[in-house]
Amino acid sequence: MELPAVPGLTLLLHTAEPGSPSAEKLNLLASWAATQDSDQQPQTARSAPA
Repeated sequence: MELPAVPGLTLLLHTAEPGSPSAEKLNLLASWAATQDSDQQPQTARSAPA
Protein backbone atom coordinates (compact mmCIF):
# COMPACT_ATOMS: atom_id res chain seq x y z
CA MET A 1 0.00 0.00 0.00
CA GLU A 2 1.51 3.32 -1.02
CA LEU A 3 0.92 6.24 1.33
CA PRO A 4 -0.07 9.40 -0.58
CA ALA A 5 1.00 11.74 2.26
CA VAL A 6 4.59 10.49 2.03
CA PRO A 7 5.70 9.83 -1.57
CA GLY A 8 7.94 6.80 -1.92
CA LEU A 9 6.91 5.27 1.43
CA THR A 10 5.19 1.89 1.26
CA LEU A 11 3.36 0.11 4.08
CA LEU A 12 3.55 -3.70 4.18
CA LEU A 13 1.23 -5.79 6.35
CA HIS A 14 1.79 -9.46 7.12
CA THR A 15 -0.79 -11.72 8.73
CA ALA A 16 -0.98 -15.42 9.56
CA GLU A 17 -3.62 -17.91 10.58
CA PRO A 18 -4.06 -17.70 14.38
CA GLY A 19 -2.29 -20.55 16.19
CA SER A 20 -0.21 -21.51 13.14
CA PRO A 21 3.58 -21.82 13.15
CA SER A 22 3.70 -18.67 11.00
CA ALA A 23 1.66 -16.76 13.60
CA GLU A 24 4.07 -17.87 16.32
CA LYS A 25 7.03 -16.61 14.26
CA LEU A 26 5.31 -13.26 13.58
CA ASN A 27 4.63 -12.90 17.31
CA LEU A 28 8.32 -13.57 17.98
CA LEU A 29 9.32 -10.85 15.50
CA ALA A 30 6.81 -8.46 17.07
CA SER A 31 8.30 -9.11 20.52
CA TRP A 32 11.76 -8.27 19.21
CA ALA A 33 10.50 -4.98 17.77
CA ALA A 34 8.65 -4.14 21.01
CA THR A 35 11.78 -4.90 23.06
CA GLN A 36 13.97 -2.78 20.78
CA ASP A 37 11.48 0.13 20.94
CA SER A 38 11.24 0.02 24.73
CA ASP A 39 15.04 -0.12 25.04
CA GLN A 40 15.37 3.06 22.98
CA GLN A 41 12.54 5.04 24.61
CA PRO A 42 13.35 6.99 27.77
CA GLN A 43 11.33 5.76 30.73
CA THR A 44 9.26 8.28 32.67
CA ALA A 45 6.84 7.95 35.56
CA ARG A 46 3.99 9.10 33.30
CA SER A 47 4.68 6.66 30.43
CA ALA A 48 1.71 4.50 29.50
CA PRO A 49 2.26 1.00 28.09
CA ALA A 50 1.92 0.80 24.32
